[in-house]
Order: sequence, then C-alpha cells, then structure tokens
Amino acid sequence: MNLLEIVPTVTVSKDILATGFALARKLRKIAVPARVCDGFIGNRTMAAYRQTYAFMLEDRALPHEIGPADGRLWISDGHRHGTVSVGPRHRLGEAEGARRGSIDPAVTATIAGESTKKGIAQQTIAQSEIMETVLDVMHCEGEAILEDGIAASPEAIDVVMVNGYGFPRWRGGPMFMKTTR
Repeated sequence: MNLLEIVPTVTVSKDILATGFALARKLRKIAVPARVCDGFIGNRTMAAYRQTYAFMLEDRALPHEIGPADGRLWISDGHRHGTVSVGPRHRLGEAEGARRGSIDPAVTATIAGESTKKGIAQQTIAQSEIMETVLDVMHCEGEAILEDGIAASPEAIDVVMVNGYGFPRWRGGPMFMKTTR
C-alpha cells in the first residue's frame, strides 16, 4: 500500500507534522491528513462497503452475482465481501478445489438458510443496482467523514480510496464518481 494517513494530535507542532509528511515522501508514500475516528478514512469507508455487501448477501445476491458488479467498481487489497461461514472454514462462494468463479452449492444454501432464518425475502439484485448501491453507501460514508471533520475534502477521501484500497484510478474515487454520474 502506498498510502499513509497521517493523524496529527491537537498539540503536534507544525515542524513535527512537516517531518511526518517528509518521511512519507521519502518512503514513497502518498500522505493524507486525517483526524481520529474508528478506521480513519479508508477503513471507515471500507466497513460501510463490506456491510453493504453482507446485507446484499442476506437479500440473496449471491457471491457470483456480486463479483461481476464489484469487478466494475473494484476489488483489491484483500478486501473481499463475499466470505460466508460454511462449517469450520470461510470461503468466497466458490466450490472447494473448483475453478475460480464456480458456484458452490453449500455457500448458496447457507446464504439462503440465513436469509430465511432472518425472515428476509430472497430476491435477485441487478448488477447495476449492486454497483449503484455500493457507490451510494461509500459516498454517504464519505459525506459523514467530511461532516465529522475526519477528512479535509472529498478529494482526500478519493486519494485514500484510490491509493490505499484499489478503487480504480480511472474512476477517480467514490466521491468524484458519484458526483460525476
């Protein structure tokens, strides 16, 4: 990861803060100032992202349905959303030992069972709806991060998401992408 979120305290001097940014540059990292909160900018946004995918799984968007939509948005840095518990191990909705992208009936049955147990009506979710929903959630979380004073600007959030979490550079980040659609 070539990102470094720098979190200054209220008492940090300007020269110490400048030293932190200079160190980031020397380490070939992109430094973004952030305020203290759970997860700072990136992990807080990713928590909302992952929770949205978990809700979609409960609503019956299966991992093989989410994957293509997510691939158009992004998936990187080990942030996987389709992990479900099946027995003693976790899997990504793929059959054990099968080629990547194959559908695992055990995972499908587990998701359907959990949805039924929670009284959630199962439905098909369109790829475009998956992508739009996730982008909306990330944008709303970004707005909350700005409102809380954690990030200085929407561009700071986009820099974090592009350089630290694999959001496609050509899409500009969730804040830019949402406002230009």
